[in-house]
Formats: sequence, structure tokens, C-alpha cells
Amino acid sequence: LEDAYDGVYQLAHNPLLALAFSGTVISIAFFNFAGISVTKELTATTRMVLDSVRTLVIWAVSMAIGWQNFFFLQLIGFCILLCGMMLYNDIIILPAIKFILIKLGVMQPEVAAYRDLEVDAEPDEFEREVTLSREDDENK
Repeated sequence: LEDAYDGVYQLAHNPLLALAFSGTVISIAFFNFAGISVTKELTATTRMVLDSVRTLVIWAVSMAIGWQNFFFLQLIGFCILLCGMMLYNDIIILPAIKFILIKLGVMQPEVAAYRDLEVDAEPDEFEREVTLSREDDENK
């Protein structure tokens, strides 16, 4: 368990520690404000991309200062992290696969577009699941 009284005592008697603590608090507050602003003005996907870039910048600065040594395995892990994030958020990988499948004629453009549709129900309506098929388009 942590000793809160000892932590406050150390903050009060060590100006360098108090400065580092204050810098950390201000940095986290600024990061959260910037993240909320990005999500409000753009999208949550953009916020995720910027969060990954932030991790890369921190890693690069820590290596430039000499706090950390470069290990190739870390770069591979970071690339896996980015690929997973892009796959989860449909940023590059799935749209590229859809584009290739459409160009090869394996997938129809309409089928690829169905995934992005959303149906909003009014508050007094019952929520229901809507499924689309190629037959529905032909019957219209």
C-alpha cells in the first residue's frame, strides 16, 4: 500500500519532485482537453490515431534524450499495435481490402456500402434490426 502522508511530505519538501508532479498533472489535463476537443470537432477514430502518434513521439523523444535504448522488437510491437488499431477502426486495412475485392469483381460496391448504413429510430418507436440484401434492391 502507498503512504499518502509520506507522499505529501516529499512533495512539500522536494521542489524538484513538486515541479515534476505539477508538470504531470498539467500535461494530463492538457491531453484530456485536447482529446475531447478532437473528438468533438472530428471523430473518435481521429483521436485514436493521434493517441498512437503521441505514443510514437514520446518513444522517439525518450530515445533522443537517452532515457531508453532502441530495440527492434519494440518497433515491431508498435507496428502490430498500429495495425490492430487500424483494423479495429476501419481506417486503412479493411477499406483497402474492400477496394481490392471490388476491383477484382469479387465484391459488389453496393454490398461494401451496406456495412456503413445506420438506421435511427425515433424515441417512441420500437428498435428493430434491419437487414439489407441484394433482392431488396431488385424488387424496388
